[in-house]
Amino acid sequence: MLRLECAIQTYAWGKTGLASAVAQLKQEGENNFRADDKTRYAELWMGTHPSGPSYVVFGEDDKKVHLKDYLKAHPRALGSEPSAEGDLPFMFKVLSISKALSIQAHPDKRLAEQLHASRPQVYKDGNHKPEMAISLTDFEALCGFRPLKELAAHLVMYPELGALVGMEEQALLEKVAGEEAEEEEQRKALKAVFSSYMHASEERTTEQVAALAARLKVKEEKGGASDLDRLILRLLGHFPGDCGVFGPMFLNYVRLGPGKAFVMEANEPHAYLSGDILECMACSDNVVRVGLTPKYRDVPTLLGMLSYASGPMTVTEGEVLREEAGKEHRRFNPGDGIPEFEVETIKLEGGGGAGEGGDGGGSFTWEKWDGPSLLLVLEGEGVGEEFTEGMEKKVEDGKEVLMSKEKGDKVSLRKGQVFFVPANTSLVLTGKEGGAPLRLTIAHSNLRGRR
Repeated sequence: MLRLECAIQTYAWGKTGLASAVAQLKQEGENNFRADDKTRYAELWMGTHPSGPSYVVFGEDDKKVHLKDYLKAHPRALGSEPSAEGDLPFMFKVLSISKALSIQAHPDKRLAEQLHASRPQVYKDGNHKPEMAISLTDFEALCGFRPLKELAAHLVMYPELGALVGMEEQALLEKVAGEEAEEEEQRKALKAVFSSYMHASEERTTEQVAALAARLKVKEEKGGASDLDRLILRLLGHFPGDCGVFGPMFLNYVRLGPGKAFVMEANEPHAYLSGDILECMACSDNVVRVGLTPKYRDVPTLLGMLSYASGPMTVTEGEVLREEAGKEHRRFNPGDGIPEFEVETIKLEGGGGAGEGGDGGGSFTWEKWDGPSLLLVLEGEGVGEEFTEGMEKKVEDGKEVLMSKEKGDKVSLRKGQVFFVPANTSLVLTGKEGGAPLRLTIAHSNLRGRR
């Protein structure tokens, strides 16, 4: 295990000071960082991305080596993920969100290559960017198009939106909103309605945004505002006059408690609204934006790339790999076709003797992975012991446990620390006796996604 020093990003939508999980983790995990109360800490980046690379920290003098350079010099650490440039195939982040990120989508690989070739100054690489969000705190997001019946109802409930969409397109949507309609017909109708809204004139959009704001403010003052109304008013406060305030009428409004997750595949619209999350993704910068942002908006590209699938968002709590007294292990897999990443979470109650590399008491054995991994300590303290020659089953005190064939180093763990785990390295993790639960998350490539 190699301790890492990781980059943080300060964006306008981030949380301030130690209200941000990003700042909390950075301050508790690194001795030389102190959060500023007025700075908005938005993202913690873990990986080899050139805009925020991680560094391997060696020895008491904290000598630093770029993780990418270390991997180029030690290719065996990548296992079956060889990279001549020393890059990880995924990027791992913590996001702390106080106000909405832009309404956006990420291109698939084919489109990303085309965009990068034609406009490299905007789309800076040729990779796709599927991503997974796992909530650490209460989390809000807009994800994917709503069921068409809900959208059809919103065109009536919000006449300002209806005024931006052509009557012909509205009639087409109403016709196919039922479940009996063919899926392709539904997608065409949704594309027609969304395109009509996005192509509305600036003058007409400004007029309808103002009308929407005035009407919902009166509704709220009278105590009749719905949750969706209040969300729209919040967005109007953050992005006055922005056409993206109509986004919640089109997209699923998802509110998740801690430990819930979803996957955003290529060509699906979304906007994260508030909360603290883990985010793992293929390593790319490609974002196509259309609303709730002062940045460049590429409406034609987004309208052409979306899948126009509709329906409720799929939310998961992960696959339970192990759950017993004092131990919980879950896997969040993005599915077939996304080989770049998957994420695991581990929770251990403090203490307990494990014996020689065993898996008893408060210890947990994380078995080796044939690829590079990044480990983040989310809470608590403990010890991680590595074994590079694998594990084998033995019987100890009448119980079958995993034992190491050859021991490695022991590393102290505490909240906020980040480690690189080389390929084919098993870990025995132990929480601190009498301490808070040890909670960790580990990101690595999705070997199952290659099949």
